[in-house]
Amino acid sequence: MLEKKLIQNGRKNPKKIIFIYNNKKITYSEFLNYVFYFSKFLKKKIKKNSKVLLIQKNSIEWAIHYFSIRLAGLTPIITSDEIPDYKLKLIINENKIRYVISNKKIRFKNLILIKNIRRKKIKNTNNHKLKNKILGNEIIYTSGTTGAPKGVILKLETSYQVAKMINNIVKVKKNAIELLSVPFFHSDGLGRLKCLVLNGHTMVINDKPNNFVNFFNLLEKYRINGFFMVSSGIEILKRLSFLKFNKIATNLEFIEIGSENIKKNTLNWAKKTFTKAKIYFHYGLTEASRSAFKVIYNNKKTPKAFTTNKGINIDIIKNGKKCKKNEIGEIIIKGKNLFSGYINNNENPIFKKNRFPTGDYAKKISNKSFELKGRIDNIKKINGQSVSLEEIQKAIVRFPMVDQCNCNFIVDTNSGGFKVNVRYKSKRIINEVKLTNFLRKRLELFKIPSKFKRIL
Repeated sequence: MLEKKLIQNGRKNPKKIIFIYNNKKITYSEFLNYVFYFSKFLKKKIKKNSKVLLIQKNSIEWAIHYFSIRLAGLTPIITSDEIPDYKLKLIINENKIRYVISNKKIRFKNLILIKNIRRKKIKNTNNHKLKNKILGNEIIYTSGTTGAPKGVILKLETSYQVAKMINNIVKVKKNAIELLSVPFFHSDGLGRLKCLVLNGHTMVINDKPNNFVNFFNLLEKYRINGFFMVSSGIEILKRLSFLKFNKIATNLEFIEIGSENIKKNTLNWAKKTFTKAKIYFHYGLTEASRSAFKVIYNNKKTPKAFTTNKGINIDIIKNGKKCKKNEIGEIIIKGKNLFSGYINNNENPIFKKNRFPTGDYAKKISNKSFELKGRIDNIKKINGQSVSLEEIQKAIVRFPMVDQCNCNFIVDTNSGGFKVNVRYKSKRIINEVKLTNFLRKRLELFKIPSKFKRIL
């Protein structure tokens, strides 16, 4: 398990740096000591198998708290630090949560807030041992597309096996320095954290993932060897021509991209710019992480198809039957990377013989490969997270002066991804600042429409 590997790394390379964050560094040994110190505190305070909500920005403390919760025999409930209060209340109520680790003000009754661990000096020891195997679940909350957050239950053993699978594909050297530019609460960011612990390299934590000048500066300052980024982020990098990526690209050895589609010319730009890096483009969901990859080399033609990973079976199904070559159907996944279910009763997956229908459709290339086409429903990804127009429309019509509204996705010329455009009917002109503030209490920031237009 991950905790066992963390102990091994702390003993074998105690002075090696595990994290760099805001110019601060922490070694594997120091990190391990903090994890055991805080887990003992949690064991004394909280009953075993209880659920603990972790809601923080990217930081070294986030990682300490996450592993401390696991080590204490508790269940981590993971969600965004920008989640609206009404969604946070739903999560707390349906999980009967009493304990929260956060640096955010949480104004709900009967909650016990555990503030960030103080990075005081604690006794340095390499005698840490695991008494029992760490079992159980973790629950990752995505923003959901129905107005309610979606709690995805993952067995710790499953997430461990997925991390091993990723490391077998995305080869990272032991002396590499990786830049993380997605949140830990995102399944892709959490996956990279687990890969780090298994592999034993160094990670620079970027807590400003949408600041691309800061991203460039971190690449240059720490001579970064690899990074993960969502597809729309790569598109933005391509448009920032004033940042001379080709001058610092010589250190880059790997780039992982996931999991929304990306333009062909954007991938070609990345190949020409980061000439020494292998680009690993993955397909997956929180429910079925990293199900397939395509590996892109600078000197080879970019493959159109994703190749299914070992231990995972993907079928392309149409009208209940398996598709033939070049036919298009829904992606159905079966394998060791599948989740266990949802917390929300109304979100239960339609499992058929442990096979998960994804809602994505693809063209079948062979029994082991497919070409991703898009979504079956009216859902698209913004900043790597799923967005439903229906949810946004329901929120807007709750504003007192709005009679009707219609939302649609339009191409964001800056990112190359999507943004939401709104047309609404009202008897009087609406103050858009007040409308936006109203929506911020009901929607995550990435779901807030970029443009409103009143129609008569």
